[in-house]
Amino acid sequence: MTTVSVRTNIAAVRRKYKGAAKQVDNAARRALNRTAQQVRTVSVRALSKETGVKQRSVRDRVSIRKANYSTLSAEVQARPRTYNIASFGARQTKQGVSSSAWGKRRLYKGGFLINGGRTALIRLGKSRLPLKPLWGPRIHREFERDVVNKAMVDTTRARFPINFRQQLRFALGRIGIKVD
Repeated sequence: MTTVSVRTNIAAVRRKYKGAAKQVDNAARRALNRTAQQVRTVSVRALSKETGVKQRSVRDRVSIRKANYSTLSAEVQARPRTYNIASFGARQTKQGVSSSAWGKRRLYKGGFLINGGRTALIRLGKSRLPLKPLWGPRIHREFERDVVNKAMVDTTRARFPINFRQQLRFALGRIGIKVD
């Protein structure tokens, strides 16, 4: 699991705005949660592009653990889900099953479709049994790949300072303190 750490000296911000420590903490919490939402959006788009899985399906698997008053940290996590290659426009051919998982059409020799084309299987030997499902992308593994990680890290580093400044202006503005 990749961890992205964005550090800001909240103690210095608290000292700068004396008597508004609660508002500073609230601004940091809200900025972390907003940044986590933005990172989730970027990761869902990147995962969808890399795997060929629809964004809606990926979004159901990528969750956020929000920052709260006691813990000033937020996490974006991918829960395990593996897709059968039949989910990616699979077609039965004479040689096997053709599917476009990971965005490229590929032939799985000896494969066949069952359940009305919803499941692709392959035999492990010459006899009828045993059968093995043909698996496609695993969302939780693809989540840790370089392309997705780079997108998440870049978004976090770019957006957190902006979000923190916006939330600080909002929180302190409500009590009449102007942020420079």
